[in-house]
Amino acid sequence: MGREFSCNMTPIEDASYHICEVVSKKFKFVFNAFIPVIIGAEGAWFDGPKSITEHIQNAIEFTDKHAPHEWIPQYKSDHRPFFQEGPGATSRIHFEAGFEIAIGRFINIDKPKARCDASWKRIKHIDLRNGNYYSNESTLTAVPTADIKENHDEKLCHIEATISAHDPFFSSLYAPDIDIYLCLDIRILNSETIEVSLNGRHDKYPAYEAYVQKNDRILHKIWFYDPAQHNELVPGLINLTNPQNLQSENCKQAPKAPRKMIICEPIKTIIKIP
Repeated sequence: MGREFSCNMTPIEDASYHICEVVSKKFKFVFNAFIPVIIGAEGAWFDGPKSITEHIQNAIEFTDKHAPHEWIPQYKSDHRPFFQEGPGATSRIHFEAGFEIAIGRFINIDKPKARCDASWKRIKHIDLRNGNYYSNESTLTAVPTADIKENHDEKLCHIEATISAHDPFFSSLYAPDIDIYLCLDIRILNSETIEVSLNGRHDKYPAYEAYVQKNDRILHKIWFYDPAQHNELVPGLINLTNPQNLQSENCKQAPKAPRKMIICEPIKTIIKIP
């Protein structure tokens, strides 16, 4: 039995056949790690941790009142709510994968990619001999480390992504990475409906969100994690080095498995693509 589908039929001069115009549908899966709105902070820069070298340099320079003051490491809150759209929706880590479907199958899959939108900076206050001060700034944007694997057939795309990023002024020895591991399945159910299955692990800080996007607008909100609900308000050594499962409330220990091996039910949702 042949495949049945509907399309716009445009007759040509020879009426023995028709040209069929197939309309495709495009959408993206997006996963973000970001620092959410901090009440009362108004998006200000916050002092971050100093490296051992910076502490030593500060102690040496403190002995000379006319010497430059120490570099002050700072980071900025993304200062946005969950699921914000538009150019102001920056992220510490942004992951996306684009898809195009038609007649019940994939016809194109963009290469999945990760990036960092937000910046870190150092400020150095210079103490001049006349008693005046001026500031010198240095700003960097992090480049994430990403290991992304993708394979697919006509109706199922499977993606596994391990992504890490940290303050670019530090080595990861002094600034723990924000770590994400994603296991994503996109399954085509019919010409306009997909099933998204999402699993993985993430650090306890910062905030995370996952959604499906079409034409740069959020089409369906899949999942989010708010660190404030778990009393994780600022980045630290513990909450950046103790990952948890994406959906920890639906996890159980694997039978006859090491203690750290956890089996979680994936987050599954069915989405209609207009």
